[in-house]
Amino acid sequence: MEQNPRSLGYRFSLWTTERLSQHLTEKTGIRLSAECLRVLMRERGYGYRRPKADLKLLQNAEARAEAEVQLEALKKKAESGDFELFFVDESTVNLEFPIRAGWMSRGRQKRLDAPSGAQGFYQVVGAYHWRCDPICYRFIEHKKSVRFVEFLDHLMMTVYPNSKVVFVMDNAPYHRSKMVTAALSLFEHRLEVFWLPPYCPVLKMIERFWKHLKDLATANGFFKSSFALLKSIERVLEAQNTPKHPLRLVFTKSL
Repeated sequence: MEQNPRSLGYRFSLWTTERLSQHLTEKTGIRLSAECLRVLMRERGYGYRRPKADLKLLQNAEARAEAEVQLEALKKKAESGDFELFFVDESTVNLEFPIRAGWMSRGRQKRLDAPSGAQGFYQVVGAYHWRCDPICYRFIEHKKSVRFVEFLDHLMMTVYPNSKVVFVMDNAPYHRSKMVTAALSLFEHRLEVFWLPPYCPVLKMIERFWKHLKDLATANGFFKSSFALLKSIERVLEAQNTPKHPLRLVFTKSL
């Protein structure tokens, strides 16, 4: 089970109980039904689950390890009030809702209304505040430098006009554009940017918030209109900015 079928000469990469049954028959001469194999697999601690894409082959292991250490140090300083630490990123939420696992009666798989093909969606740019957990956000039409700069200006000039700030950002092209670089330089006397190494989304704490948002606002949910989708998204965002709200995501701090 731990071997990729292709390493054994097969032209597929996924073991199913039917394929595994055929393989065992060829190798041992013993025929086990697919149902019998399912029972045996569960008894031995196996489950039929989706694999997860692994970015390790694309990462620089040394750079990631160093970034993890530096991020932990930044978090502790932010928790002590040395500066305001934000994880900044964008996300897309659309009518093609994500499907999540959930409890249902055995033998009665739940059916979800499929979207009609409408292309309604919303782009959200956000800054997750590490110490206190609120999310500063804006809805934008497209992921472009000019909209990102407008959001940064709002954050630095309206929300935190005097504070020392640290942004944690990835290397998306519009984050590194000349326009964004120029905008960031205007606040260099009180703004520092911590650039994450490539292919390290797990280090972006805001990614966990985006998943939290989609799980609560859109997962397994059919929306008849973009407006209904927007209201559902806004409810979760507002809950995040309401202290002690039961739907609020709160990260464990070191202090």
